[in-house]
Amino acid sequence: MDLATAQSKARELMDAHGLEDWKFQWSRTRTEIAACSYDRIIYMSKYYPGFASDSEFRLVMLHEIAHALLPMEHGHDDVWKELCIRIGGDGKRLVHHSDKFQEAASLYAVVCAEGEILDYCNSKSWSTKGKYCAEHHKPVKVTPNPNRVV
Repeated sequence: MDLATAQSKARELMDAHGLEDWKFQWSRTRTEIAACSYDRIIYMSKYYPGFASDSEFRLVMLHEIAHALLPMEHGHDDVWKELCIRIGGDGKRLVHHSDKFQEAASLYAVVCAEGEILDYCNSKSWSTKGKYCAEHHKPVKVTPNPNRVV
């Protein structure tokens, strides 16, 4: 989904749940899919819509809308969970496809000498000193992420 379409869908969902006076704004973070700021802003990583399905995008927006509809102290408690489900979300604290986001958005991959990707990171200076692949017992290195799509 392109950013213009995503922003339009986000705005529609926010308005449908009474958040007409809230803003929707893109963030540049590669480590967090979305966040609710009680300054009346819902943020979403601009890297996320490029690979999220419509239903995944919708669930993330409803997750953040549920936060916006409640006082901050509720966090991910039972009241938040109940409201999230009531408005059509899944009530889950973490997005089930966040690993997919990390894989697609991270700038770098942590790779063992055998070429197996062990993790993802966003800094080339991520320390690999003294770190070894548990399976192959060989040193790891940081390389450009070959799976990056955004």
